[in-house]
Amino acid sequence: MGGHLRIAATGIAEPLTDAGHRLVELCHLNRPVLVEFRREFLQLLDLLNSLDDPRVLDALRSLLGFPQDLPDLARLRPPGGNRRPEGIRESSLAKRQRDELPPTY
Repeated sequence: MGGHLRIAATGIAEPLTDAGHRLVELCHLNRPVLVEFRREFLQLLDLLNSLDDPRVLDALRSLLGFPQDLPDLARLRPPGGNRRPEGIRESSLAKRQRDELPPTY
């Protein structure tokens, strides 16, 4: 969804495309309680990220990192076949195998 939405430092979900706008509206992503939660969470992440403590970085990677058991899309067989085989190369597992996967989302 990163191509359709951006979360501002204020916590507001900002649509980048028509699909993003529909998603914000359909899911009510800018309800005050969600905006406040995101704003506070982003502030906490900024604070934690500023600390020079490897334990903090490890905790952030654990909390916001990709799971260890990513699915192998090359082995899956969806009903009707794979209509987007190029997606296998861009999957998180394939990126991890090429050392292209970032440590966190």
